[in-house]
Amino acid sequence: MFGSKKFTIYVLVIVSIFLSIYSYIVLNYKMLYMNQEYPMWIDVQNKMNHNVGDGFNFVCIGDSRAKVGFRPNKFDTEFINSVNLALGGGTPIEGYYILKNYLSNNHTPKYLLISYAPFHISEQDGYWKRTARFNFLEDKDYNDIHDISLVLNDKTTLGEDEYLNYKIYPGKYLTEFTKGILHQRWKINRETLKYLQTSKGHHYFGKRLKATGLNQESKQTSFKPSRLINYYLEKMIELAIKNKIKVLWYSMPFNASSFHATSTLFKNEYNQYITNLVDKYKITALNTLFYLDNTKFSDPSHLYMGIDDVTEDIKIKLLVK
Repeated sequence: MFGSKKFTIYVLVIVSIFLSIYSYIVLNYKMLYMNQEYPMWIDVQNKMNHNVGDGFNFVCIGDSRAKVGFRPNKFDTEFINSVNLALGGGTPIEGYYILKNYLSNNHTPKYLLISYAPFHISEQDGYWKRTARFNFLEDKDYNDIHDISLVLNDKTTLGEDEYLNYKIYPGKYLTEFTKGILHQRWKINRETLKYLQTSKGHHYFGKRLKATGLNQESKQTSFKPSRLINYYLEKMIELAIKNKIKVLWYSMPFNASSFHATSTLFKNEYNQYITNLVDKYKITALNTLFYLDNTKFSDPSHLYMGIDDVTEDIKIKLLVK
């Protein structure tokens, strides 16, 4: 007769095997189940940590607004070979390490275009759910970021989470894993990664033909940069200058609805912040905050029909400067 003790042991063994397999898969094969942001981050991670061998002399680093707004294949000329290393949800925290690692493994570019939404200079919304969750940085980098936040007495930017939680607790991925497997996300992730190779890092964040909603900035009364994020932004600029790279700043447009709803104080404070960076580091600001018609956007934050307009605007302003 099959005793209850043996049955319990068998159940425990089976559960242990199942958990071990699950843990191994979720921690090592994230392309199978993560959302579409994951291959975008992996593409940038691959380019910054390896010699891509394409001799890019123009590098763009920024957030999702830059990811969609700067289109290398429409920007390149006989003399310019560009790549888009922007990240959806990224801030200058990730941006600094992208530049640092890229320079360690690749030819030094002539130009660095930096483009972050004001929102991503004030706070982060992707450090834990993407940077840590996607294992984007090295352990020592996460430790350095934490230590610097303590030195700056900035406890609010990162909050209370811990990056090791995303390396040793596979339960954190259960919901994502379930959704990913059910929706066969590995298919779209594979296609996304393939597309990024031909687009040189550009990607869309929707293809709607109009966006009348409001972005994050429109809900703020004033612009207050995060101490931690500002530290890494200046560190990125300093690293570029040290390597004799010409630094350009470009503010991606708001949709008209958001721009008109954003306080004048916020816009003035942000523009002054960029002016201060220009004065301090002698970098080049290609513009100030501006807007395009709602029909140029797929959502309140991201361009669609206006992508080529903005890419051409950057090209023209670069040639003028």
